[in-house]
Formats: sequence, structure tokens, C-alpha cells
Amino acid sequence: MRLRDISKKLNSSLEMRMLVTHVTELSNADLISVDDIDLTAQQKLQLDDFIQQRLNGRPISKIIGKKEFYGREFIVSDDVLDPRPDSETLIEAILKRNHNNNTRILDLGAGSGCLILTLLAELPNAMGMAVDISSKALEIAEQNAENLGVQSRVQFAQSDWFESIEDKFDIIISNPPYIESKVILDLDIDVRDYDPNIALDGGGDGLNPYRVILPQVKQYLNHGGMIALEHGYDQCGRIKRLVENEGFIEIKCHQDLGGHDRVISAIHK
Repeated sequence: MRLRDISKKLNSSLEMRMLVTHVTELSNADLISVDDIDLTAQQKLQLDDFIQQRLNGRPISKIIGKKEFYGREFIVSDDVLDPRPDSETLIEAILKRNHNNNTRILDLGAGSGCLILTLLAELPNAMGMAVDISSKALEIAEQNAENLGVQSRVQFAQSDWFESIEDKFDIIISNPPYIESKVILDLDIDVRDYDPNIALDGGGDGLNPYRVILPQVKQYLNHGGMIALEHGYDQCGRIKRLVENEGFIEIKCHQDLGGHDRVISAIHK
């Protein structure tokens, strides 16, 4: 099979390499100096199927079942939101502060676990709890914890936000649904059709989850503890007012690589 033909069909040499290496277990280096590759009948069928899925709008990550985040590979499925580079802003916001050796982190709506598991990998003495309303999402997160070798430092619980939580934590993080209901149908097909709607739809103005989380969060956050919440590029001002109403201090909006406000952090005084 000619690699250039696959690239032309996909309009992307990068996506061609990702699919071909996944199907054949060849490396990117193996593909540099060749154009024709020999495939078994089974490999050709699988590659043709993957190409068609991609042409139909299915994201590469959901086809091959993995996505890179903060330099690590995470298992993904249709049951979890794809990890995105914008979410690395939350990781940076947390890591900029000094944390003690027994820092405890709670991730609300953990999905694939990319946020909390990355933090546990970066903070080797930290402990964590990942909660999600979806049992299937938690299964993915548990697999990722094992793959990253942090499974002994994280607990998993099925919970609708704080519903099943009893402990207190030093850091509480979340990337909640924040897209306005009315614009869901206008999203790119790879998001609209392949990310779970429950992880996207934030209600009429996109802020419903923040109105649930923020009035309760102090019950579960130690004094001096930190919250960090991802949000849409134009929502920081409105969420900041919600945070201020709950009496938090040191409220900051953190920008993503595109220069857009992406994460709000604050301290429980």
C-alpha cells in the first residue's frame, strides 16, 4: 500500500503515520524512507476501516484508543472526553504553587483521569481521588492509573460531583462541562459526535456545573487549599464573580497557549 495515497486521502501525513504505525507496529522511523509497505490481509482490512472512520469524522484518538497529554499517553474511548492541550493549563497552574509531601487532590468529573493522574505523576508524594458519574469513564481512568504506575496513590469513586465525598482535600480540580446547550449542535463533528455529551453540555449559559461545585467546595477543601477549574475562553469573568461570592482569595485567571483565559484558580482563606 502506498503511503502517499493514504496521506492524500486523509489530507494529512501525520494522521497517515498514526494509523499505519498503530496497525502495523512499525515506527515513524520505519516510514521515513519508504512509500510502499506490505500489509497482511487483516492489516489492510483494519487500515481501510480506520481510514473510513477518520473520513467520517471520528477522531484519530478514538480510532486508535489513545491520546498524549502532558507528555504521557492515555487510553481514551467514546466514554471520556479527549484530553486536550488547553487542559495542560490547569496542570501548570497547580505546579506553580509549592505543595507539601502529603498533598491530597480531588478531581471532580475525572473522565480519562488525565488531570489528576498527571498531577500524581508530577507530584510523587501526593495522593488523590478521582470521581465521575460514569462508571465506564472510571474504568478508563483506572487503566490509565495502572499504566502510569500511580494506582497505589489514587482512589476512584462513582459520584455526582460531591455526592459520595466525605473527606477533605488540599487541592480540588475539575474540567466540568462548560459549553452552552444551544451551541452543542454547532461543534465540530469530532467533538459533537464522539465526545460524551454529558462532558460537554454546561446548560443554558454553560455555567451550571460551577453553580453546583462552588457553593459546596469549601466543605471539602482544607483552609489554605486551592481550587482550579477549567472553563471556556470567554467565561472567566463570570466564574470569577461566582468564586468571589464564596469568599475565596488569590483568584487568578490562567491563559492557555493561545492566550485565552482557560483556568481559574483560588485559595480557601
